[in-house]
Amino acid sequence: MDAPLKPVELADCASLITMILDGDKKDAPMDFSRDPRRGFGVPHHWRNSTCVIVIDLTDGVDSTMKLSEIAFTAAKIAAFCMSSHDKPHLGGRELAGPDLTMLVIMAGLKKAQELAILSSDPPLRLDWQGNSSLSSEQETS
Repeated sequence: MDAPLKPVELADCASLITMILDGDKKDAPMDFSRDPRRGFGVPHHWRNSTCVIVIDLTDGVDSTMKLSEIAFTAAKIAAFCMSSHDKPHLGGRELAGPDLTMLVIMAGLKKAQELAILSSDPPLRLDWQGNSSLSSEQETS
């Protein structure tokens, strides 16, 4: 099944990054884990209109970082997309955190209903190289 990708709407992604930063915990160190009893559960996604930001860790690896670090990484992906003259801009992926163990993916989705691919079991199939049902052949565009 082809992933329902569409070009990233950078205004939607900028609003989404702002939403992630809108809170009193954005600069507080947080524990991220695949075990929800250990902190912020991953994989996790945020969605705003056509833009989705997904975070995930490698299996068995917990990490401590700030939401602002994740938002900064997403902003780097968006900035790279804006600076690229190649179209379409499909988003990208970057590693975040002090040990570069958090995978941050930004992509555009065609319809709200198609977010179901992120809610499947498992929520998003990622390998450590970042290959997933959401990524394209290019690392970033």
